[in-house]
Amino acid sequence: MNVWTACGAPAECAERIRAFEAVGAQTMIIRFTSYDQKAQLARFVDEVAPLL
Repeated sequence: MNVWTACGAPAECAERIRAFEAVGAQTMIIRFTSYDQKAQLARFVDEVAPLL
């Protein structure tokens, strides 16, 4: 079982987030754990969010 909400390539992240939505999740907390959280957030916004 994968305990991470979203990790991997942008398409994989979006797929995992959609899987939570499919089972009824209405609120999700995405926590950025990189040393460069601002860059990770920017990548999420630019590459993952549009896929959702």
